[in-house]
Amino acid sequence: MQDSGRAGDYPHVLTELRSAFAAAAACYSGQQADKNTFDKMLINTHPKVREKLRESFHDFAVFLNLGPHEPSPTPDVPVPISRHDARLALVTAHAIFEYLASENWPGI
Repeated sequence: MQDSGRAGDYPHVLTELRSAFAAAAACYSGQQADKNTFDKMLINTHPKVREKLRESFHDFAVFLNLGPHEPSPTPDVPVPISRHDARLALVTAHAIFEYLASENWPGI
């Protein structure tokens, strides 16, 4: 991800983070990531907190999904996802992974 960020390919940073979440979800559930995987990962969280986190994770996943749908930067095409956006994605992903790391994930 750092190479993508250093090269200015900020959409690719989002794409790589999206792949990292899919890999973690698949590892946790033992199957391909789906819309319920994060619910399973948050099973020990208070129900009201779990609902808010699920909504937030969904919105974050939508944000990361912008990465593969944006063109890579070229001299002629402005970069629709900025360095600032990529940094937000990295910081948010780190916070989410830190939060989930406190869970007792089977197989991890």
